[in-house]
Amino acid sequence: MSFWHHYQDATPAAHLNTYRQTGIDMIKMMSDGYNDITFGVPVTTAADWKHVKIPDMRHPFVAGQLDRIKRVVDAIGDECPVYYVVFSAFTLMRMSWNREMCFSHIKNPETRPYMLQAMEHIGDFLAEMSAYLISEGGLFGLLPCFNTNGHTQFTAEEYAGWQGPQDRKLLAAINKVSNYNIAHFCGYNGIKNNTSAWYDYEAAVAHWDIHTDEIPLSKGREAYPNVRAIMGGFDNKAGSVLYEGTKEEVQAQTLAYVAEGGRTGFVLSADCSLNPGISYERLRWVGEALESIAQPV
Repeated sequence: MSFWHHYQDATPAAHLNTYRQTGIDMIKMMSDGYNDITFGVPVTTAADWKHVKIPDMRHPFVAGQLDRIKRVVDAIGDECPVYYVVFSAFTLMRMSWNREMCFSHIKNPETRPYMLQAMEHIGDFLAEMSAYLISEGGLFGLLPCFNTNGHTQFTAEEYAGWQGPQDRKLLAAINKVSNYNIAHFCGYNGIKNNTSAWYDYEAAVAHWDIHTDEIPLSKGREAYPNVRAIMGGFDNKAGSVLYEGTKEEVQAQTLAYVAEGGRTGFVLSADCSLNPGISYERLRWVGEALESIAQPV
């Protein structure tokens, strides 16, 4: 099992504390603090995209993430796999510059070429950086995060044409250096995705929001045929059983997800990041339920 949440200060110690206090079987590190790729370049008009700066692997943006990763990997040793999250090119762009402007520029045929050119350069950088973080940081793999930003923003065809090339570039780069990458299809804030844009993506594991995108675990291998395992389970939204249920309810739900996902090729998790305020005891309840049905190897 694996669960994670964002941190106010995503230090190595914070990640290690979550691991020690919850009993999770793998660590998914957060990139909090490294999601601004403006590098001092403002963008207000389409022509401004030509001035976007692309750092090299010696830049503090890369070096800082590598240091964070190495300190966790060194502390964990062989105890468990360590993963790191990287957001897709367009997602980082809308997180860094004005969100509505990014949507406007990519959807307008007159401004789109400028943005796609900048996205191409950012995609090249992300692919190189991601492979570098795996190989130099000692990661088990990466968890790239993809999001169609809601079915009202892009059709599957628009997403595949505009953002798909950068997604595939990123996956190809990290799949060359790790056989264990997890493609995360994010149901951000409960906004439904056009998931068909991703059905042919290749990774070791597919992780998606079963509640937002309405693809149950039992249909995951059919929806994502180019993976070897599936990952997901608990609703990560406030008010769900993981936050509000009794111990008995949480553990019953745990066993139900295992029955649906399978005893092999399945990682129990949640739809996405948990609320940082969740009690770690609740995650230990999940672990206890899994231990109760574990079979000797």
